[in-house]
Amino acid sequence: MKKINLTLLALLSFLLSCSNFQKTKNAETVIICGEILNPTSGKLSIQDDSYFVSLHTIDTVINIDSSGSFKLNFKLNEASFYKINYENNNSSFFLMPGDSIFIQFNIGNAKKPFNVQGSNADKDEYIASYFGLCSSFDFSYEKYFTKSPEQFVKSIDSLYTIINTHLKDFQKSRNLNQQDLFLGMLEDHLRFEKFKYKAMYPFWYQSYLGKYPVLDKDYINNISDKKEINDDSNLKYQQFNEFLNFLIGYSTEKELKLNKKYDTLEVPYPVARYKVINELFTNDIIKSEQMFSFLNSQIREYGLAGISDMLNEFNHICVDTVKKNMIQQSYLRMEKIKKGEKAPNFSYLNSDGNTVSLADFKGKYVYIDIWATWCGACRKEIEILEELKRKYSNNDIVFVSISIDDDIDNWKKFVRQNNMTGIQLISNEKNPVPNMYMTSGAPYFILIDKEQKIINSRAPRPSSNIENLLNGLLN
Repeated sequence: MKKINLTLLALLSFLLSCSNFQKTKNAETVIICGEILNPTSGKLSIQDDSYFVSLHTIDTVINIDSSGSFKLNFKLNEASFYKINYENNNSSFFLMPGDSIFIQFNIGNAKKPFNVQGSNADKDEYIASYFGLCSSFDFSYEKYFTKSPEQFVKSIDSLYTIINTHLKDFQKSRNLNQQDLFLGMLEDHLRFEKFKYKAMYPFWYQSYLGKYPVLDKDYINNISDKKEINDDSNLKYQQFNEFLNFLIGYSTEKELKLNKKYDTLEVPYPVARYKVINELFTNDIIKSEQMFSFLNSQIREYGLAGISDMLNEFNHICVDTVKKNMIQQSYLRMEKIKKGEKAPNFSYLNSDGNTVSLADFKGKYVYIDIWATWCGACRKEIEILEELKRKYSNNDIVFVSISIDDDIDNWKKFVRQNNMTGIQLISNEKNPVPNMYMTSGAPYFILIDKEQKIINSRAPRPSSNIENLLNGLLN
């Protein structure tokens, strides 16, 4: 009995230490503590909630002690939204500098596993009710994005009127003034989310119906104004960043269609996107962020063609040395596998267990497919690739497929069941092909000439215009 009382006293002492929900003494320090009832593992994680914000202030795993208790202190410079995760359950909450909160998790309560108490408990309850409201809508991309432009705008505006009314009701019930920080951040989040959906509309309409909708010429420009999209304080909102990406994407597609000069360029998209970014943005911080986002993926996915002007301006206006270094490193790595460079050699096992090297095919063109059994896009290319192999069977070209699967037996089974011909290899951990050719995921295609020099380390897929390129080489 005495032992039980001591345990209860220890727990009570812990709860009391975490239950002082006043501001902490240090105006920038946040305290998060709590308990897990009947814990099934010894760790939980807390990170920025990427649905609301694009900030990266914390991403950490917290150890839970034997009683199920945990505690975390960290510095916070500005208010933001966070997410706690435990055993595939998560909850969002709002924090301001100096806050202290207590979180209790009950894995047995499926409807409300997390209970958050503290200086913003009512706001955290609102976030939960907001997600509940959103889940009650019959919202599906196919239902909304296949509507006519007029019906779509009316539907999406109506949807967000309901959500904003829900927020206004919360404001009145808690006597929050219009300048309340939480209220303002949620209003901004909702506005940018609505903007994002409107900018997404042309792309998803085309995806579902196979054609672009007939839009008013000012449709995209009327979503937001120049001043708002050039306000760099909005960059902290994830939905704002996603909105800008779709805004730039649509404007770039429009630029490519209206200006025939791009038809003469080998890789027109980066050139057109650069022009659009310069036309939309006057704020160098916003501009450099959009350039970074594009260059970071473009260099890795498609190589260096067409990016020189954007890269030069990015290096001139970007003040973030970490991001500049990331782009510089990607550029230098891609320089090693650009057109005309010696192709990195490889030696991998084939499906019969024999070693095959790139050097074995000197004197022939080599078309390499980097793929995986788990990759849906790869599977779609297999049938077309097999047709290419049959069509060019009497030409000086070798088709080499390199799997990045971990399970060799599963790979062999897949190759056999799908009657895959040509040279079938599997990459290894010692010298993985993704490291050689700077690929992430699959599929990727690489074309190498007879002297084992790179023609294109980001060659077209079989489903694209690869035949035009092959015919030009072979004829």
